[in-house]
Amino acid sequence: MADLIRLSTATPFARGGNRLVYVHPDRPEVCIKLPRADVNLAVKRRRKGLKGRLKPAATFDENRAEARTLTELHGRIGDSLAAFVPRFLGWVAPDLGRGVVVGLLRDAAGALAPAGRQ
Repeated sequence: MADLIRLSTATPFARGGNRLVYVHPDRPEVCIKLPRADVNLAVKRRRKGLKGRLKPAATFDENRAEARTLTELHGRIGDSLAAFVPRFLGWVAPDLGRGVVVGLLRDAAGALAPAGRQ
């Protein structure tokens, strides 16, 4: 069995409204995105009004949505996309909960590339 990935003592390099993002401690070419402990999917669902309340809470899980979107994009466009959009690489369960693993885009000097919104 693989060793448990410990992120509880690590500092996330990015923090969004719903997730924390960590460089994988053993694989610097990938990151792990985890839901923030203070964000509750059921609460998010209730805030979306009647239409939102009719959907399952999992609908609001950004990790699931990102995994699905990246898989579809790379499947449709192919390897040429990898230079611009990270790949979905799977799921892990570190000490802070289940997270999605995606590739990290870096510049020639090895610095993290800016997020898509920057």
